[in-house]
Amino acid sequence: MGQIYVYGRTDPDKQQFFKIGYTKLTSSTRGKTYRKDTSSPHKNDITFLFSVYGDVNLETKIHEHWSDQCKNGEWFYATDIRLRGWVRWVYHRTFANHDEFNANVIRVASDRWFPNDGRSAPVAPPFIGKQLGFTADKLCIGPWDDIIAKPPITENDWYTPSPIIDAARRVLGAIDTDPASNPEGNEYICAKTIYTVEDNGLTKPWHGNVWCNPPFAPGDTVKLFIEKALDEYFSKKNTKQLLMLLPSRKVSAKYCHALLRSVDAYCFLFGRVSFEGKLADKNGASNAKDGTMIYYLGPNARRFHAVFSEIGTVGTSWGGDRIHRFGGNADWAKAVPSWDVGND
Repeated sequence: MGQIYVYGRTDPDKQQFFKIGYTKLTSSTRGKTYRKDTSSPHKNDITFLFSVYGDVNLETKIHEHWSDQCKNGEWFYATDIRLRGWVRWVYHRTFANHDEFNANVIRVASDRWFPNDGRSAPVAPPFIGKQLGFTADKLCIGPWDDIIAKPPITENDWYTPSPIIDAARRVLGAIDTDPASNPEGNEYICAKTIYTVEDNGLTKPWHGNVWCNPPFAPGDTVKLFIEKALDEYFSKKNTKQLLMLLPSRKVSAKYCHALLRSVDAYCFLFGRVSFEGKLADKNGASNAKDGTMIYYLGPNARRFHAVFSEIGTVGTSWGGDRIHRFGGNADWAKAVPSWDVGND
């Protein structure tokens, strides 16, 4: 296995092409080759866009898929709206590698990025200069800025950074349900079932292993998601394990104390988490105003402790409700697990 890479090329006559190919090595080796070709009229106009995990067979399949846009070999016309839309769509996936000199791309299955009718992002309009942070006298748009410009994100869409999701997978295994998601966010979370704002996850069953990063909107939104989580786990027993991400400021709320008394473990994450959101800066990072906590319900508290202690301070809630679940009069020594022995 290696990398499927995409470069952009602009000819002297301003005609644009994508080079889509495969390499076992870093994608940079291809770029260096093109730029060293002094006989090439476009040697200085090669731009690395991204690479993704793949093999030579995928290269063949992609070439076949876009065969109607092929100029020759690995070069494809970049003016086709379908192809350009797909390139922009993959470019903004969390697993896409944007470092030409990076050989360690995220290993993901090709069915998460291979072109199809639904995988296309509209090219950005000409006024994206301000969005990219250009000053008034530098509103000229580069040849690939319409691809690089980040898609619009709504105020309540704060996507969880990949290190937290990676930790969640290590605890939960496969993620079965994400009740506060959208197709864009699920490209990395890969939950089997997602509920969008239109679906209203508060009215749906939360089956299996659940990851939930609810919208931090004003009003009772967080409270309703907490109540739903506890109901799905304790009453309806649809949920086997649950991880919920919440801002630390919510800890003082009465409804959050109900969650604290019920969870098996929790984690205060180090520092302020950089989410993807409407308030993101031009580099795509947006520090939350508050700290962040992860709450866990399930039988694998030891695993949660081992994993999340790498990115935060872990504690366990052993209040009256939790003691009751261990048999009513259970003493603390028996109720509190020993973290340094055994495995789940």
